[in-house]
Amino acid sequence: RTNMGIPKFFRWLVRRYPMILADIKEENDVPPIDNLYLDLNGVVHNATHSNDPKKLERISKAKDFEVIWAEVVQYIDDIIHLVKPKEMIMFAVDGVAPRAKMNQQRSRRFKTAQERHELKKLADDALIEQDPELQVSDMFDVNSISPGTDFMVELNRKLDYYIQHKINTDPLYSKIKIILSGSDVPGEGEHKIMEYIREYKNSDYYHEGTRHCIYGQDADLIMLSLLSHEPNFTIIREEVKYKREQVEGIVRNEFIMTNNFQLLYLPVLRQYLDMEFKPVIEKLELEYNLERVIDDIIFFCFFVGNDFLPSLSVLDIAEASVDTLFEIYKTTL
Repeated sequence: RTNMGIPKFFRWLVRRYPMILADIKEENDVPPIDNLYLDLNGVVHNATHSNDPKKLERISKAKDFEVIWAEVVQYIDDIIHLVKPKEMIMFAVDGVAPRAKMNQQRSRRFKTAQERHELKKLADDALIEQDPELQVSDMFDVNSISPGTDFMVELNRKLDYYIQHKINTDPLYSKIKIILSGSDVPGEGEHKIMEYIREYKNSDYYHEGTRHCIYGQDADLIMLSLLSHEPNFTIIREEVKYKREQVEGIVRNEFIMTNNFQLLYLPVLRQYLDMEFKPVIEKLELEYNLERVIDDIIFFCFFVGNDFLPSLSVLDIAEASVDTLFEIYKTTL
């Protein structure tokens, strides 16, 4: 899932603006948060994938939902008790996606199913090397994390029960507003979250100082969060380490989840963008508006691709395409 959204964008962004990202080493490293939004497809994906062979083997052998659900619940609890939101938690599960995304999902899932047998063999070999008694007999099918599957129907039911149980037993939940948007509600999780934020901004009870935090690994969450134009927005995500290796002449990029959380500070990113573009625009004696600049940046970043649009063949983030777009933008204003 680390490849979803805008490929390579997160790594490029952190390299260009390094102070936007901070490791969470203890609870005090998390700033006060009012509203927490959980993209639950990312939670389920991370909870069912592991670098620990024994945990992977346990999940893969699961014949019922309970083993997987236990991992999902633990992951949700870890995030919520780390962030400790003061006003609201929103659980958003991917519903039926727009048609443009469906086309990408279909091709991606055909590929996933095709690779599944190969991955099973690789996992078996890796586990047997570490412990001859371990073997992945039937790997968990990630394609079941899709709207309309039995897995997602059961997930909706369990989430509803879980929230009711937590409201009655956990003081952290009982004092705040809880929203659940399940897979039976159309739209992707992150888009349903943004729809809620837009409605909140237009409501009578909107407070400009509201501190938002969204959980998710997808790089397009950065764009969506910027597009909200909310001044206090952070993204909590699991740290991913990138490993590049060459096997039999083939270069492979491996993404390793570390079980450590990081915070990406959008206010700091906004300051970076302000410092970079304000002098250029004011020098041209044009009216400067940071929000308009952010909209422009998001627009031309579409050209490097996202979940709905394929990238232009001539643009590749790894080849400094976004840097070039930034410079063109500055010189053509």
